Amino acid sequence: MKKLLAFCLPLAFLALGGLAAPAKVTAADSSITNDDRVTPQQITTVLNGSATDPTKEAVRLTQGAGYTTSIKSAAQYTDTDTKELTDGAVATDQNFTDPIWSGYATNGQDLVVEMNLGKDVADISRIGANLALDQDASIGVPAAMEVWAANAQHDYALVGKNIPAADAKLPAGNTYTAAVTLQQSITAQRIKLVFKNPRHAWIFLSEVYADKLTGVAADPMEPANWPGYHYYPEVTLPMTNGSQTTDQNPQATVNLAAGLHYGVAEKATLNGPDAVPWFNSLPAATPAYPNDANLSLTDGKYAAKPDMGDDPLQPWFRFTRGESRDVYFDLGQEAAVSGVKIGFLKQTSKGIRLPRNVDVYLSNDGQNWMPVFYGKDYQSKDADAIVRRTDNFDKPYAARYVKIEFEVAPHIYTDEIEILGKQSTAGASTLTPQPEPQYPNAYASPTKFGLQNTMLAYIPGDPSDKQGVPRTVDWYKPYTAYMQNGQIKDTMFDSFLMLPYLHFLYDGENKRPLTKKDWQGYITNQFADQYNVSALNQAVGETKAALNKPDYQASVILPLFYPVQSVKDFGIVNGRHLNFANKQDRYLALQWMVDEQLKEFQAKGYKNLKLNGFYWFTEELDNGDPEMESILQQLTNYVREKGYMTSWIPYFQGSGYQRWQEMGFDLAIYQPGYAFDASVPKARLYETAAKAKQLGMGTEFEVEGVTPTSVTCFKDYLYAAARNGTMTDAVHMYYQGSVDGAVYDSYQSKDPYLHSLYDDTYKFVHNQFTTAVAAPTAQWLTGKENGTISGTITGTPTTAIKGYQVVLDPKFGSVSLTADGHFTYTPIKGYVGSDSISVIYDYGYQQSAPTTITFNVQ
Repeated sequence: MKKLLAFCLPLAFLALGGLAAPAKVTAADSSITNDDRVTPQQITTVLNGSATDPTKEAVRLTQGAGYTTSIKSAAQYTDTDTKELTDGAVATDQNFTDPIWSGYATNGQDLVVEMNLGKDVADISRIGANLALDQDASIGVPAAMEVWAANAQHDYALVGKNIPAADAKLPAGNTYTAAVTLQQSITAQRIKLVFKNPRHAWIFLSEVYADKLTGVAADPMEPANWPGYHYYPEVTLPMTNGSQTTDQNPQATVNLAAGLHYGVAEKATLNGPDAVPWFNSLPAATPAYPNDANLSLTDGKYAAKPDMGDDPLQPWFRFTRGESRDVYFDLGQEAAVSGVKIGFLKQTSKGIRLPRNVDVYLSNDGQNWMPVFYGKDYQSKDADAIVRRTDNFDKPYAARYVKIEFEVAPHIYTDEIEILGKQSTAGASTLTPQPEPQYPNAYASPTKFGLQNTMLAYIPGDPSDKQGVPRTVDWYKPYTAYMQNGQIKDTMFDSFLMLPYLHFLYDGENKRPLTKKDWQGYITNQFADQYNVSALNQAVGETKAALNKPDYQASVILPLFYPVQSVKDFGIVNGRHLNFANKQDRYLALQWMVDEQLKEFQAKGYKNLKLNGFYWFTEELDNGDPEMESILQQLTNYVREKGYMTSWIPYFQGSGYQRWQEMGFDLAIYQPGYAFDASVPKARLYETAAKAKQLGMGTEFEVEGVTPTSVTCFKDYLYAAARNGTMTDAVHMYYQGSVDGAVYDSYQSKDPYLHSLYDDTYKFVHNQFTTAVAAPTAQWLTGKENGTISGTITGTPTTAIKGYQVVLDPKFGSVSLTADGHFTYTPIKGYVGSDSISVIYDYGYQQSAPTTITFNVQ
């Protein structure tokens, strides 16, 4: 999976002083003119600014502002509507074909971008731009970015300047943010950014902006702050109904839902690209989508062909992800409800599936519900089909409200829902409401399962697999032991899940039709002498010997593969030719795989390993394979009879994840998927934890590769887990890529920040990772008039830092900051007095509190 997240190098801020300031300038001096190149303190005095608090959240002030550029954007990277640079969309990768980027061929000339806010806007404290950096493509940052401001009373004055570090200090292939944060805010109508002395032929911009720093960060642990959590309009009962016509014959069975309005509710968050009408039709207009209300479920119009079509309003009502849906109807008064008739679309090529279940609940008060129907087996052998089915209840019930629930994974489309019944309630049964189902509301416990931190240890799929080499003792040691400079200091992961590379089981998104020969090849390789499981056993042995823990053992979990139905000749098992067109043969193959791995494990006599159980590799329940759920129930019972457990790691909102216990699994671990998509909000980590706790699951931690971006992303996982309780209370499993492994690469890295992934993971698995971070040490430095004052940001960081930042510029001079934390302060000519900057440690996943460094110019 690809991950693309913004990476911003620590900024080197410089606030430019006047070229010819009067001798012995002091803070009280306000004798300036509009033509002077003035300091931030002087310009904010003129414009009546207020003090900036750098700990506050930024609030964008320039969204949609008009602007001009001194150089026209290039045709192939054009700013087509002169809106791209202030539309609020900030690039997180360098896909230059995306119109989010505008490219300017500078030919060595300064690039000037002038924003016009239309009126004076107060409280501007931070001004900046988002740029690309790709030296190989001759795309770079300027030598400096000057910030000028003007308002209705004052012409342009220079208020600040950002000087990026030399190109050698900036990471290629990333985005870069250049910004100036003023100690006092300004009021401005026009803002001019001058990109001085371009270092390369091209400058690419995705956004220019001005912010005020007065916002309060929303707590991502609160569900109300999860983006898209309430995508659908809230359902309130009773509801306003449509133009339903009262039938003249109250004893006739009719469609009670004809023409009614209805409400829809999701069971899990909808956000990102799913939270749009193209994927999730809206039953009513919303402020975000005033023209996208879709009442097709009750309009009496039926789809003519099994095709989703190009119009999201007709004929299909669309549902995508979000676990499941509740569709609510208010009949207006009690009626004798006796059944439902619903049409579903199956379009295999588009990922549109038939539902696993359709459950119907009835109520007379809209709060207490009685289940009256559980529908299953919505199936069609055709790749494309409309499945329209009438389901009658055991008897009619007197009810006013109807709730229809079905799973959504990943897409369910329906064209019409009919509620069958009579308007007369004569002879209808009275409802007996039932309590809501009770959930575990507790994480999968390490105490119960005898493990807490399990590493997904990928190995080559078979002996001929050339994509990787067999795992050796040296590879496993940084996982079985926490090591420093090659020396074993403590234990590390307590459990290891053995599994093949993904390409062994999948060809793209399709499951490979493997035979017994393939399965056996993997098993043989898994238990090869001196490699893989055998190497793990030796690595654990060396760990326990070094730590003098003679009784210590690590747990092992072994994989189980998917028996693909298209395999007609799997091989011979116990004298029987297995054909996966036969459900029982599929189970027998899995039973053989359990027994074969047990036999191999026991034959090896591993002294340092204990077999914990087996892992079902496929990360969702395929509704297109209706046999599999019962096969899994049979298989998991068999494994339990052998004295072992079964585990599963469904992906985020993967089909069937909320029913993991029904399928027979003993342990399920929920994937956030946060590491693989830059558009996924950080709130996903908290939502996943909350859902895992509700359903009694553990959580997965994910990282691919060792880069500053991926390390920061992984630490987001650790921080969230330390905050929400999963660090200590839940079972964890770790995905770290499938080739060398990010944890191993981090251990090998000499870069302190990249190596810190290894150190912080160690702290986490021992419940020692903390959300509190240390700030730099305050300093008071003295220098001479017209000289410079130099120093280094010092202190004792909590863990390796990603970088340093100046978060408030000086008032009476300039400061430059290098990547290693060395700074040089230069006061304006003739200034004598006190000045200061505010600095922070940037830990990547979190920033420290700001610390003041004070300069006394004598």
